[in-house]
Amino acid sequence: GLGADATNTSAINKINKLKKRKQPLSIIVNSVQMLKQYADVDKSDLKYLKNYLPGPYTFLLNKKNSNLSNMVTLNSHKIGIRIPKSTPINSPLINI
Repeated sequence: GLGADATNTSAINKINKLKKRKQPLSIIVNSVQMLKQYADVDKSDLKYLKNYLPGPYTFLLNKKNSNLSNMVTLNSHKIGIRIPKSTPINSPLINI
């Protein structure tokens, strides 16, 4: 797989060019706290998410206005977010 800084439009464009496609992308974050920067979630959402994250799942959530590149969601009101069971990261990455 390929990954890039999800706030960097140039990097995302390079990956899209390599993959010869342009579609919404999901992101990888390092915690529920970081997830809340990019998705609008309430207490019941968080309770549900904490049962499955970190883990192998990507959740489609309502996105918040943030510093993510518009190339990540391509004008969708949703964003795919994953918190993997691995070494934490400090910035959101696109997940391809």
